[in-house]
Amino acid sequence: MFKTGCCSNKKNFGLLVLRLFVGGTFVFHGFAMARNMDRTVDFFKNIGFDWSFWAYFTAYAEIIAGLLIMLGLFTLYASIVLGIIMIVAVFLKWSDTNIIFLGRYLTSELDLSLLASLIALSTVGPGAWSLARFCKCKCHDGASGKCNVCSAVGCDECTVASSSSRPVSTGM
Repeated sequence: MFKTGCCSNKKNFGLLVLRLFVGGTFVFHGFAMARNMDRTVDFFKNIGFDWSFWAYFTAYAEIIAGLLIMLGLFTLYASIVLGIIMIVAVFLKWSDTNIIFLGRYLTSELDLSLLASLIALSTVGPGAWSLARFCKCKCHDGASGKCNVCSAVGCDECTVASSSSRPVSTGM
């Protein structure tokens, strides 16, 4: 499996596993929230979000963005949406437990781990073993090297021509 270009294949395999588990976690959690929407809306009201919109938004954002991460499409944008949800979750879960972190009680280790994973995916990209690799656009932003159409961050197939007329991987 890792014979030619083994370092690249190991990296892409690792990113695939990370995407599948992180995205799958959000899809699973989003479906659980959507399946019991009355309880989800009540929970959101109890923690201070009076509009039921936020319960629906969170449930369906977790499902859609989780699926996008699993597929490796629009990984940057999906990671940002889910990252904001995780930041809110971390600050809402400060409670009375026996775990003290930075002088406060903390029960959000999973949320912090998911947030760290989302930050990693948003900076490294989905890797070559994603659907983003099939985006063969010629519409890159010269400054960032990112595709303006599909936002294929991490797409090894998308290249930008260098001054030596040799294609150079965006490395994003």
